[in-house]
Amino acid sequence: MRGLLLGPACQYTRASDTCIEVPRARDALARARTGVAGQTSLDDESVADHQSVADPSYWRRTATLLEIQSASMDEDTLQLLLQGLAESGYSYALSVLQQEANCQYDPNRFPPAELSRRLAGSASATKSATLGQAENPELSLLSPGEDDYVQQQIRCLDSFHAGNVTCVRWAPDGRLISGSADRSFCVSTGALGDSPESVRVAANAAILSLDVHPVSNLLLVSTMDGSVMLYSIAAAKPLLLQNWRNHIKYVNSVRWQPYSSQPLFASCSFDESVHVYRPAESAEVAGSYELLQRLQCGGVVEAICWANSGTALAAAVRGEYRLHIFTGGALERRTLNLNENGDERHSFTILALDASPDDRWLAAHADVGFVIILCLKTGKQMRRLYGPKGDGFNRPVQAWHPSGKYFYTSNAEAAGPLLVWDVASERIKTELRGHTALVRDMHNHPSMNVLASCGFDRTIRIWAAAEKGPVSQDASMDVLVDGLVQAST
Repeated sequence: MRGLLLGPACQYTRASDTCIEVPRARDALARARTGVAGQTSLDDESVADHQSVADPSYWRRTATLLEIQSASMDEDTLQLLLQGLAESGYSYALSVLQQEANCQYDPNRFPPAELSRRLAGSASATKSATLGQAENPELSLLSPGEDDYVQQQIRCLDSFHAGNVTCVRWAPDGRLISGSADRSFCVSTGALGDSPESVRVAANAAILSLDVHPVSNLLLVSTMDGSVMLYSIAAAKPLLLQNWRNHIKYVNSVRWQPYSSQPLFASCSFDESVHVYRPAESAEVAGSYELLQRLQCGGVVEAICWANSGTALAAAVRGEYRLHIFTGGALERRTLNLNENGDERHSFTILALDASPDDRWLAAHADVGFVIILCLKTGKQMRRLYGPKGDGFNRPVQAWHPSGKYFYTSNAEAAGPLLVWDVASERIKTELRGHTALVRDMHNHPSMNVLASCGFDRTIRIWAAAEKGPVSQDASMDVLVDGLVQAST
């Protein structure tokens, strides 16, 4: 007995004589809607109830969580599924599952809410069989969030730039930094208040990427003429420290190495290379940087991302079905095949990479309309979020919610909404509508549950979680903004 299977051809939850087959559940739903199963109609609650059973992602999440090698656990696994349905009030789904699996629910088999505890990542203290000695990384990905994702636009900043706003970043102290095709970047204070103030710094070319070190006041800026610049933003007016022209084409991303007091940083370019910089070993000026290594990738480098506590640098290359991963002091290269079946067919290109806040997951956004969620420890593909539209040319943007339970993505549509994803269920929770043109970047506030986005409508929009409780929308917005302003001062 091999335990629980998730075969590619047909979605079963158990490899036993009483398999729970998702297509049969879908057929039962169709019969119920037409009255064939002895029921002339279903109310809305029953339909939603049964749809959750017929949804393959429900069984896939639960089956992966409860992967068990012992045949003696098959009945226990089924009883856990039945308990979850019974305790959630899904009576119709419960009856369908009992019928299809030829098994009756035993309410005394487990303590109350046992399935909920396992889904939340708590080990069962009442069963001798466990989920194994090693931690199952799926547990944290499956545990529910608190619905605290951003839902409301609280500010629209449209006076900072005369051109398209191409990138945005929050500084550790809450200042908002934005770059634009108008050949400038702005460092703004009071962005959450009614009267934000900004300092504008001119550049020689359009700004393409920004990154602020999470501890120091060092700002990286890359431009369309191939420049990479290092600024200090400790004072009111940014101070240029160094300027490199090592790339021969425009630099589309710069990223600081996290978790280091003397970090490296990396840049990637359409010249098919990644450059890594380090603190200069023999520098006349303290705090200066020097080029450490040029990494040739054989194709346009679309995105880079530091991962595994900054010990690995991942690069996405156009025309590749693999990620390039550089590790160790010598930045040795290995590759990770992203094809779901492990074949060598190129059918998509990764255009964006972002590690989760807890550094356990890597989100790789493909150009054909899906996001792959990878486990950084194993390289296993844990989730695929299907839905964000791509056209192969416009680079999608994305950001993790601070909890890692939700994920924000853009669309390639000219005025498409931002999408808020529930990672565990692989479903869209809500849409953030406001931008009237393509969105080019987004970034989370370092200490508050606030998201900034920018785009080709020449605006920066700030989003926050909705206030809970019976408060009118206008009053709720006032309370929310006042609270955020006070917290940022």
